[in-house]
Amino acid sequence: MESICPKGWTLPSKVQTDSISEGFSSATYIPDFSPVLGGYYSNSTLYSKGTDALWWDSTAYDGVRRHGLYYYDGELRANRAYRHSGYYIRCVSEEKDVSDLTYMQDMTPSVAANTAEGATASLTDRRDGKVYTVAKINGNMWMTQNLRLGYNASNPSNISIDLTEQDSNISFTSSERTAGKRTLTTYDLVTYGTSGKQCYGTYDSTSGTGSGSGYTTPCIHSGTIANIDTNTVWYNYALASAGTITGTNNTTTATQSICPKGWTLPNKDQIDSQRDVTSFSPVLGGGYYESTLGDKSTNGYWWGSTARNGASRYRLYYDGSNLYTGSYDRYAGFYVRCVQAS
Repeated sequence: MESICPKGWTLPSKVQTDSISEGFSSATYIPDFSPVLGGYYSNSTLYSKGTDALWWDSTAYDGVRRHGLYYYDGELRANRAYRHSGYYIRCVSEEKDVSDLTYMQDMTPSVAANTAEGATASLTDRRDGKVYTVAKINGNMWMTQNLRLGYNASNPSNISIDLTEQDSNISFTSSERTAGKRTLTTYDLVTYGTSGKQCYGTYDSTSGTGSGSGYTTPCIHSGTIANIDTNTVWYNYALASAGTITGTNNTTTATQSICPKGWTLPNKDQIDSQRDVTSFSPVLGGGYYESTLGDKSTNGYWWGSTARNGASRYRLYYDGSNLYTGSYDRYAGFYVRCVQAS
């Protein structure tokens, strides 16, 4: 139910308030609950100040009354009262796990913590209705399918992707807040990946920096690889980071991304710990380098959030048998799989 509790918290149910109300038994839970005596309001008057305290719960007693929790004479007891009265509020954790969710954007740290290791679910991305499988692997919630935001195989060039703070892992600038969205105009990794075009880049291994527009311009390619994956999308890093990591020499950690709200690109520690091939369900498909798809039948690559140097980022890669940590230059086009933001 909705309430004024913080996100991830809710009004307690009658079952929950009954679990700590003890009638006339010993006051086992009172030290932890730490009740205060402030009485209650009814028809503009404060009653029982200094002797009683009362808290609402979420369960209806009848059409005009609600159950609650009552503290009096050193004991916590069940109670009920008319809804026009003024009671205190104390919230409880929702205690949901991933099986209780419908949308990717409903994921929270508490939901992830409550989810058992190895648990799986299918969740919908509110932004476009696409459904993804997720799993708890080594303490983290991972997408176990590749992100397909912006998939458009019939017209891969100059796609505009609109992101909002409500549904994406971004923070608006003042102008974006006025507009109500962040619009990323993309270019196709194939059509615009050759020398001098928007998605082209080169890397200087001596300086650890790059050159070319592919480090700054958001680039994408949608496609299907027979016998490997369907409805696949590759993103360069400017797009994977939702337009926040650009330029040819940038070592800032990516905190924003095209992941759904509540999810992020994995950091290096999360990449280093991801070695569960069975649960992660990796796919091959390679990556795009200067308009060409390489390694499509031998490897799969996923962007991470952590910089290796000014031009490259750490990535998770799959060689057909095992998962490893690697890195590559930001102009390239790789897959995205998100983890639950902690």
